Amino acid sequence: MNILSLFITYPSKADNHTMFKQLTSKLVDEGHNVYVVTLQERKYNEPTKLFEENGVNVLRVKTGNFFDTNFIEKGITMLLLGYLFKRAVKKYFSDIKFDLLIHSSPPITYTPLIKYIKKRDNAESYLILRDIFPDNAVDLGMINKGLIYKVFKWMEKKLYSYSDHIGCMSDANIDYVLKHNPEVDKDKMHILRNWSDYKEKIEVDKEDIREKYGYRPDDFIAVFGGNMGKAQGLGFILDVAKEIKNNEIKFLFVGRGIDKENLKNRVENEKIDNVRVFDYVPKSEYEKLIAACDLGIVSLLNQYTIPNIPSKTVDFFKLGLPIIASIDENTDYGDIIENQAQAGLYSIHGDKKEYISNLNKIVNNKDLREEMSRNARNYYEEYLTTKTAVDTIMNQVSLGE
Repeated sequence: MNILSLFITYPSKADNHTMFKQLTSKLVDEGHNVYVVTLQERKYNEPTKLFEENGVNVLRVKTGNFFDTNFIEKGITMLLLGYLFKRAVKKYFSDIKFDLLIHSSPPITYTPLIKYIKKRDNAESYLILRDIFPDNAVDLGMINKGLIYKVFKWMEKKLYSYSDHIGCMSDANIDYVLKHNPEVDKDKMHILRNWSDYKEKIEVDKEDIREKYGYRPDDFIAVFGGNMGKAQGLGFILDVAKEIKNNEIKFLFVGRGIDKENLKNRVENEKIDNVRVFDYVPKSEYEKLIAACDLGIVSLLNQYTIPNIPSKTVDFFKLGLPIIASIDENTDYGDIIENQAQAGLYSIHGDKKEYISNLNKIVNNKDLREEMSRNARNYYEEYLTTKTAVDTIMNQVSLGE
């Protein structure tokens, strides 16, 4: 099968194993011919060019800047993507008949190319729905429900109409799309969870790693790894930490993000001694450090109308780490970790009493922690591997034939 994939990012470094690179690699392993179209931002001063990268044909299309730029330039780049990608595909892949087109959101502006390929090749179109745009931008205060919102909402509906299959992260995601877009055929919708390449559970010398990073063997370490942005609401975790009287309970933040310096300043100025914020941990050491911890932290501000499913869940579950989550009221993430996976506990973001109660339940019950750890790893192996994601996509496509 010839598969055309449209991704907003597709790192060229061989050791940068993003979710979508893992997906394309698995498709190649299963005998498919995979072609990727992705951005080549203007700031890199490189022309549109076709590469062969680990068995995948990658067309890097010169566009405007999209990342780390102002909202206006980002918006213009987003609006032009579909046309720029279409022009590049017509030039470089004119002699290839595609059977399947896989695209992810965001962005939602690929429709000129999707429409063209579906008509030219009679290809099926599969949408990997992650951020539900533009509603998520409204939740984050990036835009209001004015003209810009209405334009993007029109584009969103076009995207759904051109997608033969739509893979969503959870049942609540499906319900949200259908509620706000009643014209969408519900038979298109199904669950496609986040994924990562299968990896045996790593075994680490916890005492050695803890000593290296300044922790004691008996410390109970709850760790947050990833983007420290406004949307995560990590200031609430600092509020919780200040209430904790057990000196053995420690909170660790590892990663980057616009809120990182604010967190560091609060820890220092308010003398929150049980919290540490790491500037940088080498990639080769990051997973070992996380594995030496006891509990994974997930945090989402309670302002979202869209059900979010944090992708860091995959990494925590892969390592057999239970999760304590503070989340918004609209997501079904809490039900997933607490009832479906039985590998964590959740409360609503901002509820310190319930959060501390959940934390104490996990800290004080070793048997519960060990059971949750086993359940986390089992859930990862059954539902969150790249192989499962590929099987889900290809099964849906075959059903549509």
